Amino acid sequence: MSFSNAPAGWTLYIDNVQVGTVGQDGAIGPISERVGSHSFQFVLPDSEQVLFSGTFSIGACPPPPTPTPTPTPTATPTPSGAVLGETATPQITPPPTDTIGPASRSTGSGLPLVLAAGSILLLVLLAVTPTRKRSRR
Repeated sequence: MSFSNAPAGWTLYIDNVQVGTVGQDGAIGPISERVGSHSFQFVLPDSEQVLFSGTFSIGACPPPPTPTPTPTPTATPTPSGAVLGETATPQITPPPTDTIGPASRSTGSGLPLVLAAGSILLLVLLAVTPTRKRSRR
């Protein structure tokens, strides 16, 4: 703390204890005082005449902020490019492979269609294949 704009040569008392004399620049300080309420007096040099007096309070300084700890970075593994062995159960469920549209309903098995196509193919082969003529003896 300090006082300024005081006439040079005046003596400063804080709590009835002489602190010092005001310099040619009109200032006195810095002055260290404890936290609490205090009285001050400016007195003419070589006399006990009080020219100016008053009170002031000094409050406690706030504690310094607690530094925030810097998070420790974790190492990210570098991909090796190697193909790993097969596992019994995958750790991640693969995404669906059909992304064109919504899933369609099943119309049943295709077995009747396969049997019909096979029958038609057999009839065509039998109709087109020439028969052997039996020779008479």
